[in-house]
Formats: sequence, C-alpha cells, structure tokens
Amino acid sequence: MTEELRDITIKDATELILFSLREAYFQYALHEDDLAAGNEAWAKEVYNIYQKQFGEETVRRVDLPGFEMLRYLGLVSFVNDRYYPEYLRNSLFGRIELEKPELLEKLKKQAEIFEQEVQKAQQAAPNN
Repeated sequence: MTEELRDITIKDATELILFSLREAYFQYALHEDDLAAGNEAWAKEVYNIYQKQFGEETVRRVDLPGFEMLRYLGLVSFVNDRYYPEYLRNSLFGRIELEKPELLEKLKKQAEIFEQEVQKAQQAAPNN
C-alpha cells in the first residue's frame, strides 16, 4: 500500500485523509466501530506516509495541516454534508459526547484554533 502512495501530492493526501475521516465519522454514527477505526487508521497511515516522505523538506510552500486539524475538518465535512440525514449527524455528536469526551474536547480546541486562523487570514487580507 505504501507503494501506491509513493508519489502522492499534498492535494491528493489531503483529500484522501479527509474522505477517510468523514467516512469514519459516518461509520461511527452507525455504530460500525470497527469500520470507523479502520478508516481512521487508514487516514493516519496516509498522513504518516506523506509526512515521512515530505515532512523533512526545508523548503515547502504548502504544508499538510496537523492530523488533529484534519480530524476536525473531517468532522466538519461530515456535518456539513446534507447527503447524511440530520438524525445521523446528531447520533454522531451524541456518541462522541457520551463515549469519547476526550475527543470532543480535542475537536472543540481545534474549532477554536481554526476560527483563530480564519480571523488572522481575514485580517491579513487586503481590503478590496
């Protein structure tokens, strides 16, 4: 599998990781915990392969976000995808709140960091 990812681009790595995490949240909402864990493990493996391959480069114009931020963005992608019924999205939050409060805290922290980064980018953008 590593061979398939040998020449992965940052765009492909990001899309693959986010898709796998969104699918993991979907499976977790359905109580398919083994499938959810498998999808999350695959996302982490892709992340690690990309970081191992490109993480040491001294000059990088674009960098892959940290895995915790990608995890948060995967959740946002799941929640904002209207393809999934609202009850399923609510089920996910209920399970995370009850069964994985530490994950909920990590996600809340990432939401704050994401909001701060958006505000910084807006402030740095020239006024049009």
